[in-house]
Amino acid sequence: MDEHGFNYFENSRYIDNRIQKKTLIIDKEILTGTDLSETLLEPISINKESEIYLDSFTTFHAKQNNNPDQMAFVLKINEFPLQTISTNQNQNGKIIIPNEEESASSSKKVTVHKGKKLNYICSINPTKITKITGSITDLADTPAAMFNASGRFIAEFSIVSKKD
Repeated sequence: MDEHGFNYFENSRYIDNRIQKKTLIIDKEILTGTDLSETLLEPISINKESEIYLDSFTTFHAKQNNNPDQMAFVLKINEFPLQTISTNQNQNGKIIIPNEEESASSSKKVTVHKGKKLNYICSINPTKITKITGSITDLADTPAAMFNASGRFIAEFSIVSKKD
């Protein structure tokens, strides 16, 4: 403490009440397989316990949902501690996203499959993510069954820190 009563090394007790929100975008071109292994351009640091939400899911050249196994995408992201329990072994620990591609014509190539915002995915503890790994399949866990040639998807996730 100095002669004026100021303590230089004590906590100022300043509290930041803003909710910390980060966005993670996975942009993946599907050429042959369904495996994901994408290195982030910048690591994403999660500094406190947070919740992950699926904000949007958009595809290019997705197959039409006229097959029962193709009525939904099955997305697995190894870096997310998913607690999904299913009656189907292929869906345990994975995210199910309805396939809203109804057009067989080549004029409709881009489809937004997830229309409402912020679907809860999981909670995550503090960590640093540098790479996203996992897979995207159909309900029968068939490789490359959800996309036509040169398919692509963009998944946008919001990572929102929990309040203390």
